[in-house]
Amino acid sequence: MADEKIDEIDSTQIIALEGSATNYLISKIHPLRVNQITHYSVCERLLRRHRLIGLALVVFSTFALGTTFADKSIIPNAELVLPAISILVALLSALLAFMGDQARAMDHQSSAVAYGALVRQCEVRTSGACSDAGNQDYLAEFLKEWAAISRTSPLTTDADRQRVETKLIREFGEAE
Repeated sequence: MADEKIDEIDSTQIIALEGSATNYLISKIHPLRVNQITHYSVCERLLRRHRLIGLALVVFSTFALGTTFADKSIIPNAELVLPAISILVALLSALLAFMGDQARAMDHQSSAVAYGALVRQCEVRTSGACSDAGNQDYLAEFLKEWAAISRTSPLTTDADRQRVETKLIREFGEAE
């Protein structure tokens, strides 16, 4: 359905709104860059959580294994502590296995790479390497590519996007 709507878009409508195909592409660099950075940010957050849970799992499972062979009399309340740690290890293992953070992070990374490629295409086309007529011919392809990336990308939250927007404004000023 998204492809049908894109096929209905007439590049003359876009040009009437933006003034030229080149101006339209320039206006899309910032939103595409925000999408790219947002997906990278989510990817990093998921990988960080995956590593943190994995580290906790290693620490607690090592402790559980070590205490298996230790003298139980040196561990206060060993009859409560050891089963609790075993349950904690099982819970951490389940979280690591079933949350799928690593796979989801790779999906976000793939989307970020795809958005980055689209940003680079826009930057090249708007740098003077292509005429406005060439950019006008490219608009339908550009919109289809963007729709395809959006359709296959994992979702990000408004909060993630807003953090990226705030960071970009802090670093580079307001977007044009």
